[in-house]
Amino acid sequence: MTPFLQNLNFPELPENQASWAPLLWTPVLGSEERFMIGVVAEYKEKVTVHQILPNKILKVLYPRKNQEARSIIDFVIDVLNKQEVSEIDSLVHPISGISTGRKYRTFCDDLEDLIEQAIMDQSSLISPEEYRRISNIETKNKVQPLQKFRREVKNIVTSKNSNLENFFEKDLFYQNFSIRYDFLSPNFVCQFGILKEESKGDNINSLKQRLFDLNLCEKNKKRCVIADCSASISYENAVYSMAKTMDVSFFKANSSQDAADIFLEELKAA
Repeated sequence: MTPFLQNLNFPELPENQASWAPLLWTPVLGSEERFMIGVVAEYKEKVTVHQILPNKILKVLYPRKNQEARSIIDFVIDVLNKQEVSEIDSLVHPISGISTGRKYRTFCDDLEDLIEQAIMDQSSLISPEEYRRISNIETKNKVQPLQKFRREVKNIVTSKNSNLENFFEKDLFYQNFSIRYDFLSPNFVCQFGILKEESKGDNINSLKQRLFDLNLCEKNKKRCVIADCSASISYENAVYSMAKTMDVSFFKANSSQDAADIFLEELKAA
């Protein structure tokens, strides 16, 4: 061995051993067309699935049907995450055309590092840098307002009837996974959502996903979605049309108080 190689120090591997696999979608069954729509991560004895395709890519791939494509992708990833398995091979795909690619073992600093490794290795539609930027924006603009709206409605409702608190944020087990409902009682099930002008696309997709969840609930229950549409103009029409086809009631609220009032009226009528 030369003196140069003897003195060469290789960097240490990251401390976390993990695995990942690409989540693949075949939009046209029977064809060989496949898109990597997500990363399946096996990290610290827990499997999580992460969506990686930004809306702007879907608009290029499907100029007229990008909203439908987004709804399918969000639905699949949500269902997979609710299965709560510890190994990638244990996942059960909810619809045809979805598959898991080859499983890769690696070392990573954290979960975000694992996802970015997968993107760098397998995805040509998005870069790790863009994924990081999009994830930060979605965390700030979508999740927090929805959580705030849910919390406010729950607090108003339970302040009037504390007995209802046990029915909020309940899980319903369906086949091999569980579904989280904002409110689930023997006769009534309800989901909450928001429609904001600055992130209307993400909000609509989120509401459509919640409609899919309601569609899996027992048909003998009264089912409804109540959304804060105070900052929306007309985008709620897309959600209303979908709700009607699923026999789910859709209500537009102008505030948390308004949503709580609608909720209590519908619960009373159930």
